[in-house]
Amino acid sequence: MKNFFIICIIKFLHILLKIAKKNGGNILGKIAYKLNPNILKYFKISCPIIAVTATNRENNDK
Repeated sequence: MKNFFIICIIKFLHILLKIAKKNGGNILGKIAYKLNPNILKYFKISCPIIAVTATNRENNDK
């Protein structure tokens, strides 16, 4: 039940950020993790997780 309330809080904060036209980045995940470090065990995922990170920032320091 604790996880349910944490997820509701995070979704509410996400809506507030959208209304304020702000991008939360990973702050919502950090808040959820701070409230419950085992929050990821609540989600049951039966497939492998692949994380892809990249940037499209160009380096103009020539």
